[in-house]
Amino acid sequence: MHDSKIVIRTSDRSNYRKCRRLWNWQSPLRQYLEPLDPPPALWLGTGVHRGLEAYYSKQDPIKAYDQWVLSKLPSLWDIEQEAVAKRVALGRGMLEHYVSWAPFQDIGMQVLFTEQELEVPIPETPYFYGGRLDGGVANYKGKKLILEHKTAKSIDDLNKLDA
Repeated sequence: MHDSKIVIRTSDRSNYRKCRRLWNWQSPLRQYLEPLDPPPALWLGTGVHRGLEAYYSKQDPIKAYDQWVLSKLPSLWDIEQEAVAKRVALGRGMLEHYVSWAPFQDIGMQVLFTEQELEVPIPETPYFYGGRLDGGVANYKGKKLILEHKTAKSIDDLNKLDA
């Protein structure tokens, strides 16, 4: 692992501040242990992101989401599949609403790319800061912007992102 370049991600920074033991277990820089199944919110967010990537790539977001869900269901136990049904419906509902809402928000916007890995050298260190951008767009004036999507259980959760 350490033979190649060292990439620090936002999740590494967050876990390091929150709980050093969690960071030690999960970080690719340490033991890189992963749960067999991701937490429900992360699972839902990943699926919705697949749908949004399809939407901004001029594909059917609901179909992309449904295909992603179908690819994940075989790895779940029967009892987990029952619990996932509500999350699947929630994700589909979020995408259906987004498809009706977004065209009015996206007027004059040109999509430049979707889902792009990013690595930036950290000055005066051997390290890189890494992440994934949901997309890049240009507005009607040609100004380039980063497109970032977040799924949350409430608006209050989104407001915490500013803190």
